[in-house]
Amino acid sequence: MLEFLLMNKKGRWLVLKELMDRLSSIRLFAWLAGLIALTAASGAFLAQDAPRAWYEEALGAAAAPVLALGVDHVYRTPFFVLLLFALAANLAVCTLRRWRKAGWASRGMHAGFLLLLAGAFLRAAAGARGRLPLELGRPARLVLSTLEDETVAVLPFEVRLEEFKVESDSPQRHVLLVDHDGARERAELFEGQETVFPRLGLTVRPLRIVADFVMGARGEVRERSQTASNPAVQLELGWEGRRWRGWFFERFPGMQAQAAPFSLFYRREGGHPRDFVSEVSFLFPGAPPVRARLGVNSPVRQGGWTFYQSGYEPGRDDRSILLAVKDPGITLAYLGLAAIILAMAGWLWRS
Repeated sequence: MLEFLLMNKKGRWLVLKELMDRLSSIRLFAWLAGLIALTAASGAFLAQDAPRAWYEEALGAAAAPVLALGVDHVYRTPFFVLLLFALAANLAVCTLRRWRKAGWASRGMHAGFLLLLAGAFLRAAAGARGRLPLELGRPARLVLSTLEDETVAVLPFEVRLEEFKVESDSPQRHVLLVDHDGARERAELFEGQETVFPRLGLTVRPLRIVADFVMGARGEVRERSQTASNPAVQLELGWEGRRWRGWFFERFPGMQAQAAPFSLFYRREGGHPRDFVSEVSFLFPGAPPVRARLGVNSPVRQGGWTFYQSGYEPGRDDRSILLAVKDPGITLAYLGLAAIILAMAGWLWRS
């Protein structure tokens, strides 16, 4: 550094020119692009942000170097961020040196790649991604790792689940199938409404239909949730002057101890899940709650974070799982893609 400062103006210019030549070389670009591709490939082939025990079980002795090198979170390692920064510097110097001679299409392409790299650099340096488990009525702000309960970020506000529901593509129908003497008959069931099978001399009255059958300590039947984890129907059967009551389960058709000389099977038709929806409130300090509705394909953006409906716990309609993503570079990435597309379209049109 001291030798550089003691050089005359011409000497310093020659050193800077040599440095610029090396920094803007195509060979350096090829090396950097190759290293970025190899590093990204390692992240694609190996699960990211998994618990330490998972790597030790899956990789054995190789787990120690993998964890030490940060391959378990490769996109957030200083090495990967440095590669992106170096590639951005290479493209920036190359673009500046060729700006006057290059056509507008080439300028657009280079500018677009620079914006993409800047967006990727911001994402790696300041972005975050993880699960946000919610429970009805309880505010939450801890963003957890996608594969373990390790806190990866703390939201600057709270999120409260107001309601969770599963929307269906069509109304759900409750159907009873009756087998007797090699023939099968079917009828749709409505709670409290009697159905008659004239040929069999059988009457069926659904007394109760539950989506999630569970029996309490005293033998009472309860519906644990509205999620169809254990669908069941209580039927009152009538034939030959006799009456009989019993429960029929969709998922366990062999559990019924039937007194009637018929084989009866209960099933649900239609009502397949179309969307999982969470009604949430965003609670900012000193501000009124902001109500929002999240669906699988309907994310919500608040406070620099984007929230997606990620999952739920079967049998629990009081819980929901959101995916929380903070990506400060997304705008730059979109601008970069737009610049590249416009430049390529212009080049193709002129050629």
